[in-house]
Amino acid sequence: MLAIGAARAEPGSEPASPPAPEAGARSDSDAAPAIDLDRLLTLPDSYSADGERRGGVTRGEWRQRFSEAAERLATAEEEVGRLQSKLSDAAEVGGWQAGAPGLTNPDPQNNTLHFKLRQDLRRAREELAEAKRRSLDLALQADLAAVPAEWRE
Repeated sequence: MLAIGAARAEPGSEPASPPAPEAGARSDSDAAPAIDLDRLLTLPDSYSADGERRGGVTRGEWRQRFSEAAERLATAEEEVGRLQSKLSDAAEVGGWQAGAPGLTNPDPQNNTLHFKLRQDLRRAREELAEAKRRSLDLALQADLAAVPAEWRE
């Protein structure tokens, strides 16, 4: 009879040789040396980055963002101050009152000039609040990206 895949050992013959290793398998002598995990997680000494980046942004870009935010904030504060002084000056000067015959003098706060100034002042205050919010958001982004203080100047 013919046995497929089975080899019959003859009495007195040599034992069968161990099976050949599979392709791609490594022996113990070929194994890679053990490397410390800290060594794997640090960049090699030969590595040099083109520019240091924090949060995906370079030092110059962070400085530009902070200077633009400070400029927007200063502009908004100046506008609010200018409109407040203009409104207070207009309230002091308003000696002339015009109203329809038979009615009492109109409220000086409802004067057309005062109304426009108050609307402009409200708009400027909203812009100031928005500039403060954006500055705060930028500072928060910088904190999360671990941006150093000297990059925020």
